Amino acid sequence: MHLSPIMRIAIDCRTLLERKTGDRTYIANLIRRLPGLTPENDYLFLLHRPLQEAAEDTSWLACLRAEIHVVRNPSPRTWTAVSLPSFVRKHGVDVLHVQYIVPPVCPCPVVTTIHDLSFYRFPQSFPPRDRFLLQHLIPFSARKAHRVITGSDSTRRDLVEICRIPDGHICVTPYAADAIFQPVADASRLRTFRQQRGLESPFWLSVGVLQPRKNLTRLLRAYHQVLQKNRDVPLLAIAGKRGWIATDIFREVVRMHLNERVRFLGYVPDEVLPLLYSAAEALLYPSLYEGFGLPVLEAMSCGALVLTSNTSSMPEVAGDAGILVDPLSVDSIADGLSRLLHLDERGRQEVRGKGFERASTFSWERTARQTAEVYRQAAPRDLASTALDAPHP
Repeated sequence: MHLSPIMRIAIDCRTLLERKTGDRTYIANLIRRLPGLTPENDYLFLLHRPLQEAAEDTSWLACLRAEIHVVRNPSPRTWTAVSLPSFVRKHGVDVLHVQYIVPPVCPCPVVTTIHDLSFYRFPQSFPPRDRFLLQHLIPFSARKAHRVITGSDSTRRDLVEICRIPDGHICVTPYAADAIFQPVADASRLRTFRQQRGLESPFWLSVGVLQPRKNLTRLLRAYHQVLQKNRDVPLLAIAGKRGWIATDIFREVVRMHLNERVRFLGYVPDEVLPLLYSAAEALLYPSLYEGFGLPVLEAMSCGALVLTSNTSSMPEVAGDAGILVDPLSVDSIADGLSRLLHLDERGRQEVRGKGFERASTFSWERTARQTAEVYRQAAPRDLASTALDAPHP
């Protein structure tokens, strides 16, 4: 006997077609788990282009108990406002889940995940047009949505302050490192990888899009400061695609004559990152602002030591397992680098152990369960009460 689903939930999965970002990591890990954790619901995963155009591997989607729909629109600018509500109405969707921007009018309740409000805290990190749109659309979307999901208490506080929405309207569902992030113990494989990347010498690692918010200019100045006092300093490898105003970073390297000490690796795909983290002495992540800071957990899961900022969400993520610095102070970052440099082997193992323990406290399965509960809260009352009574695996 076929039982009707309790809820039909549509999820905007367009970021699956792009190269790795925090938004893509979030949605990929969520939809991997939701159908199995809540089989009583029907899940519809929505794309704007065919899967064949994806920048990363999406073959795993075929194993999920879900419908995949390509919702086409002649203009990408009207996909959310026009195509999405039309699809929802036609397919009898009970709850729609998007990231950031919600449709201005929608026939069903909408849940939005807002990962951060960096466009407000650090507007200089965005091109003027993007900044203008985000500063208008995100607060509107936060107030329009039935529920707002975010990954940290830091961003929850920002949402209350900036978007003027009630605290009870927001659900914090902390994220986690993907299961692929584990130490690579094969010494031969690591050695080959390092040779291929020109990283035979010990190196510190920075990961993230090359943009002002990642604070690479101050990191480079702090690195240069440490080099003046001690030449036995690891190389600095910077992994990430070019973003807004990236040229300032390259100029700083030239100005401080760091060309022989700094390696720009460009964009690094997911499958390579565990090798990079495992080979690195430490991750340097003194970002000015993060909604969550996934690289901190990724690095800890692979056994790398972590230096990160004492602001926004990063203390929540790192706990006592990372070296925390003031990202606005070059001297503070330099002091943190010196602490890394002078850790003996026993100290390194102790910090590494704390990192493994800290990373293990975060779970995508827990995130998915909490998200399913948000759907239930956002659903029409009759569906929500039915979902509450449904058996769960």
